[in-house]
Amino acid sequence: MRTLLLLVMAAAIGRGEIIYKVRLSAGEGGAVVELPQERYVAAVLAGEVGAFRNEEALKAMAVAARTYAAYFRSRHRAEGYDFCSTSHCQRAILKDAGGRFQKAAEATRGQLLWFHSRPALAVYTQDCGGRSEAARAVWSAARAPYLTVHADPYCRISSRSEWTWEIAAATLGDALREAGMRVPTRFRQVVVVKQTTSGRVRTLSLAGNGESSLISASSFRFAVGRTLGWKTIRSDRYAVKSVNGNIRFEGRGQGHGVGLCQDGADEMAVEGKTYRQILNFYYPGASVSVLANDVKWTSVHGEHASIFAARKTTAAEVAQLTNEEISALRSRYGLAAPANLKIYVYPDMESYRNGTGEPGWVAAHTFGTQIETQPLQTLQQHGGFRPVVRHELLHAIVESMARSGLPLWFREGLVENLAGDHVHLAPAQKSGQAADGNIGSREDAVRTRDAYAAAEKRVAQLRARYGIAELLRWVREGLPEEIARSSASKKPANIR
Repeated sequence: MRTLLLLVMAAAIGRGEIIYKVRLSAGEGGAVVELPQERYVAAVLAGEVGAFRNEEALKAMAVAARTYAAYFRSRHRAEGYDFCSTSHCQRAILKDAGGRFQKAAEATRGQLLWFHSRPALAVYTQDCGGRSEAARAVWSAARAPYLTVHADPYCRISSRSEWTWEIAAATLGDALREAGMRVPTRFRQVVVVKQTTSGRVRTLSLAGNGESSLISASSFRFAVGRTLGWKTIRSDRYAVKSVNGNIRFEGRGQGHGVGLCQDGADEMAVEGKTYRQILNFYYPGASVSVLANDVKWTSVHGEHASIFAARKTTAAEVAQLTNEEISALRSRYGLAAPANLKIYVYPDMESYRNGTGEPGWVAAHTFGTQIETQPLQTLQQHGGFRPVVRHELLHAIVESMARSGLPLWFREGLVENLAGDHVHLAPAQKSGQAADGNIGSREDAVRTRDAYAAAEKRVAQLRARYGIAELLRWVREGLPEEIARSSASKKPANIR
């Protein structure tokens, strides 16, 4: 019963947005802040995109940025946050994350690029110079067959693609030594030793006074960027010449050249391509969806909901359970299922985690009228699928009725109470109050469970005093002022 309690009480967390912990730059205060997924995506657009001319290109970048975050989530876990706000992760500028950036995030809400039931490696570059690079040429361990070498006619239209940088050999040698590179004593020349299939430099030789040392082009570019600035060697697609004691680099493009090319995407949008067409061009073989489309879904359309599962028998069983639970809720409380209700039952835990971004102790993920659950067999082993369906149906119903601004603790506590299976079974917080911050957290399952218990306890007290019909009226019309004021005065300090 304890395991079931944890799963079901935690199930409602997925109804809200995924939250990322982001360390802001020093210019924005340097603090670690919690950002809802779409707010983070808008901040990345503000930091990474620049002056896109068309909203379809912005939408394409929003999907790429969101997928990048899903793929690399918690890369700074050891430091206590998910992402930094620099180009090491994705450059994010929170203060500018409004307007068209927020609209692009909302227009593609929740959508990811998928490949074999996993979020794709959705890297991107500013300017590929007319020809993309393969992922494995830059990151040898990458397994991303959708990131290949191909011509980009849209990027070629850009006039800023070509660049030249020239520097005295002695000055370049000093800068490389400062960056920790091994450089010949009388450094005079940079020689291209090996190129990738896209024509980018893979390996260089630093030569002088009969000595030479090999270095990867990416290490060379980062060493120069750190010591002499990032507007020097702008990509790895270049030729090198020695001219009167100087070394001249003549190149095309900016960045590593892998994945979506921002200049090309902008041009595609100007020419009338949709954001999906843009993403299909730069990530061929990956699919755009809120769910993993390459899970082989089969469907059963019941009286109140459409059920999707990997097996027809599973979908039919869930459809029957759903019909029974909706009939019971209508009979008991007068509640009706919202229109366009869909339930997706994942075939295994890996695809569930990848598809929803939820930890294993969260039984289901509900957003609007779409419910996504752990596998039927998994939930049956932890107390049954029926309580999870009931719980998530109540979330979909309550959220479809709820007045804007209705407190989270009230919505969640009401669902706990109406579900009826877990009243007061978990220990409440010592404060006895509903902690919205803990309800929305995934950091600590026990604290989350306790927050749900506190929310249910508060709602149970209100129900005993006012009756369920009155509480359902509050859902539609808002909490009475005296209830809202009383509850607000008792909230712990950590409530967001």
